[in-house]
Amino acid sequence: MKQDHQQKEFSMINQRYFRSLLFLTLAFGVFGSSGCGKNEDRSKEVELSLEPETPQVYPFKGKKGENEVAAPWVRFQIKLHNISDESVFIQAVSSDISIAGADGTLYSLNDVDLLPSTNNYSTDTLTCTYDDYGTYTAGSDTYLKTSANLSSTAGCSTITEQFYLGGLPKNDSITSYRYKITATVYGTFITSAGEFGERFIKSLTFYTQ
Repeated sequence: MKQDHQQKEFSMINQRYFRSLLFLTLAFGVFGSSGCGKNEDRSKEVELSLEPETPQVYPFKGKKGENEVAAPWVRFQIKLHNISDESVFIQAVSSDISIAGADGTLYSLNDVDLLPSTNNYSTDTLTCTYDDYGTYTAGSDTYLKTSANLSSTAGCSTITEQFYLGGLPKNDSITSYRYKITATVYGTFITSAGEFGERFIKSLTFYTQ
């Protein structure tokens, strides 16, 4: 019954503990396994932009695929331009959310991880599971996408990711505020030999309407 409920309705805020463990694993496991540390200079070779630039906040429940998204929520896409001479692999995306008052004061902060698994779906003939945000060759200029993993049924869709942040924090003590969001992309470069190389972390900060 609990599993069925999670498939029908989820609040990304309420799953922070599990996802914090996930990102610790990613940061010190997947990326660390290559033997190469984070290279901040190389992160400049990956450019990020947002669509729309100032996302709208929706005060009612939303829906992403088979899942309901708790109110209030926002939706956006991240565009990646790989200006390096190597492919890049995007393992995960996380976000920090704060409430910004009319005077610019930040009132609260929540850490939210954006999981590809929110795209999982099944039909009578397909079972599709998503684990990462894919690989982008040198020169790619496209929105982040996610493809079904190898355990999925043949024929699953590649999805252009629309990120949903649901169950955003509220502050009833102030009458006017918006959200400040920092989306962070965790990736690694892939060498010409097809091996994992230097990892990078790249962030993008924006405000809602």
